[in-house]
Amino acid sequence: MFLPMAFVCAQLATLFIVAFSTDNCKTLQGKANGALRSDIYTVNNSAGQSYRIYCQFYEGYGYTFLSSSTNVTVDMASLYDNTSHVIIRHKASKGQGNQYTSTIAQLGSYASVPVSVQYSAFSGYQGPRNTHMAPYIFVGYIPISMSVRGTMQGWKVNGEELNFTNCDGNPNSYIAFFFNPSGQMYRGHVGQRNDLLYKWYDSSSEVAQDKRIPHEFFVYYHEVHLGGCGGYSVGSNVPTWGAVGMKFSEY
Repeated sequence: MFLPMAFVCAQLATLFIVAFSTDNCKTLQGKANGALRSDIYTVNNSAGQSYRIYCQFYEGYGYTFLSSSTNVTVDMASLYDNTSHVIIRHKASKGQGNQYTSTIAQLGSYASVPVSVQYSAFSGYQGPRNTHMAPYIFVGYIPISMSVRGTMQGWKVNGEELNFTNCDGNPNSYIAFFFNPSGQMYRGHVGQRNDLLYKWYDSSSEVAQDKRIPHEFFVYYHEVHLGGCGGYSVGSNVPTWGAVGMKFSEY
């Protein structure tokens, strides 16, 4: 039986789209008509490579967490559509003990600037020092193009604005969490803890037991850097397991 070439091409195009389509928590829930529960799901990147995410569903919105076992390219922008903030989960040990959460958003004066979440990249931002611990999740706040000496910078943690004056124009404005699969050590200066850098840890609230996420989505290494005189620290100053939650809405 002879098939028209247009029909054959259309079928091949359909197969290609299916093979290389990408999903996320929002599209999965939409396909299920809202019936999915918070759980681990496997999705593909644009090259058809699979990785695991945790979808935490609330009423009409939720948060995506990326598995620390991820070793393929991830387009983080496909996993969230709300750029106003991220949540940081943390806990003390590998076990499924108490978990705590904080929200980190832009200062009010930077409210129109999206919070940028990137996978092993920091396009538009000053990058972390410990990239040898890649893969990593990078959360950027004030981009290089907006970082000017003498300006007020910082972030908003759990609704409280925390700011400092950038004293020298250094454009650091990020927190990064490293998967560090090869067990590398932090390099160079380890910095020190201060209230500005660790308000997300000190003022966090406990997560209800039924809202805890699996250990697979936490990593043990992080780096936080603000300024230009805001501070710098690596995770050895505040040893904790951390996870980044990216918000999606209106599924």
